[in-house]
Amino acid sequence: MTSDSVRTRAKAVTRQTAVSRRDALSAAERAVASQQIAQHVDAHVFASLPAGAVVTLYAAKGSEAATTELDQLARVRGLVVAYPRVMPGTRVLKFMAVGLAELEPSRFGLHEPPPDAPEVDLATIAAMVIPALAVDATGARIGWGRGYYDSTLPLATQALRVAVVFDCQWVAEVPRAPHDSNVNLIITESRVHRVGA
Repeated sequence: MTSDSVRTRAKAVTRQTAVSRRDALSAAERAVASQQIAQHVDAHVFASLPAGAVVTLYAAKGSEAATTELDQLARVRGLVVAYPRVMPGTRVLKFMAVGLAELEPSRFGLHEPPPDAPEVDLATIAAMVIPALAVDATGARIGWGRGYYDSTLPLATQALRVAVVFDCQWVAEVPRAPHDSNVNLIITESRVHRVGA
C-alpha cells in the first residue's frame, strides 16, 4: 500500500469520526456552541478589521457550525461579507459579496451566490472563515476532500485563515498531504487557538 493510499484511508477515517461526533450533538447544543463561536470570531477577528474590509463566510450545511450570526456581526461592523461559489472546470472558488437571502441552493447541498453577483478579488480578502470536518493544533484541517479551499487559500495572500469547528472536531493529528493548506486560527466554542503562538 502506497503512502498516498494510507493517507487517503486515514483521512476517510478522520472524516467519518469527526462527522459522527458532530452529528451526535443535539440541535440545541449546536445552536449554543455556534453562538459562542460567533462571539469569539467577532472579538478576535472582526473587531480588529477596519470598516469596508472583506471577510468570507460559508453557508452552513447539515450539522456544521452555523454562520448566520457571524454574517450579522460582520455587517454591524461595516465589513463586506462574501460567500463562495464553485466554478465549473476549476477548484479555485469565486467569492461574491451578497446577503444571506441571495444565496441559492446548488450542488453538494450547498447554498451559493448567484452567478451574476459582484465578485471580490481574492487578494483583497482580509479574513476567511473556513468550514472543516476536523482540525489539529498545527493548523491542519480536513474538509470533504474536494480540494476547493486548498486550491483557493494560496491565492488569498492577505487573508487570515480561520477554521470554525465544535470542540468535538478537534483531533490529535490530521492526516496531511503536501498540497493541503493550513489555517492560522482555530475557533471553537471553548477556545481560540492561534497556530504557532
